[in-house]
Amino acid sequence: MIGSCVLAAPQMCITFSSVVALNGGTFEDMKKKIKQDIPATWLAGNVFWIPINLIQYRFTPLYYRATVGSVCGGMLIDSRIHF
Repeated sequence: MIGSCVLAAPQMCITFSSVVALNGGTFEDMKKKIKQDIPATWLAGNVFWIPINLIQYRFTPLYYRATVGSVCGGMLIDSRIHF
């Protein structure tokens, strides 16, 4: 849960900045992208991952947790492709 609530935003800032930089953007472009997209992305991630993590760590045996997390992440990625 700490990962979703606290650590996700800095990681997203690094990822978004890297994408902008790799596309030839400036620091101003990076700041604009972060201000524009981080809040909604962070909120959507928390809405999706917090319930999944609660279920996963409460009901899934340790041996299967990585598989369950990967399947849930795959469903999220697949849903973004089709929209």
